Amino acid sequence: MILPRVAGEGKGEFVEQMVAILVQQGCVGLSEEEIKKFKAKIVAIVKKAQPAEASDTTNMDMSSMTKG
Repeated sequence: MILPRVAGEGKGEFVEQMVAILVQQGCVGLSEEEIKKFKAKIVAIVKKAQPAEASDTTNMDMSSMTKG
């Protein structure tokens, strides 16, 4: 995934907003327990993620985020 060309702190703010929106939308229809597990999984994925090289747009393995 390619992020918009935003410098420094602006990129961090963009990513924070994007993650917050995705988590909010991903929690729709889930029970409190499911929400807790969902958020824990997101945190684990973020902790495991490695910074991408400037030319690397396929850094993160998304397979762990999908069912199947």
